[in-house]
Amino acid sequence: MISLANPHELSPKTIKDIQQQLVFILHAVACISKDKQNAVCAQAGQPPRHPPCDLPNCQAFRQLTIHMRQCPLRQPCAVPYCDTSKAIYKHWRQCRNTECLVCTRIRCFVQ
Repeated sequence: MISLANPHELSPKTIKDIQQQLVFILHAVACISKDKQNAVCAQAGQPPRHPPCDLPNCQAFRQLTIHMRQCPLRQPCAVPYCDTSKAIYKHWRQCRNTECLVCTRIRCFVQ
C-alpha cells in the first residue's frame, strides 16, 4: 500500500503513476455523473446530454469507482487497484497543500 502522507518522499515515477491513476479515477467519477444526467433525460423523454465515453480503461475505472464507494475504507480489498485508488482519492479530496507533488499539477487542469 502506498502512503501519501509525504509525497515529497516518493520517486518521480511513483508520483507520475499515482497522478495517472488519479486522472483515471476523476474521469470515471465525471463519466458516472454524466451517465446519471443521461438517465434523468431518458426518464423525461429527452435525448441524452452527453455522448457515450469511448476512452480506453474508462469502463474498468467506472466499475472500480462504483466498487470503491461501497468498499469499507479500513479493510484490505482483493479487487485490483481498489486499496490504492481509495488512498489516492481520499488524499485528493483532503489535500489542501498548494505544493503537493501529486495534486497541484492535476488541480490546474481540473479547476
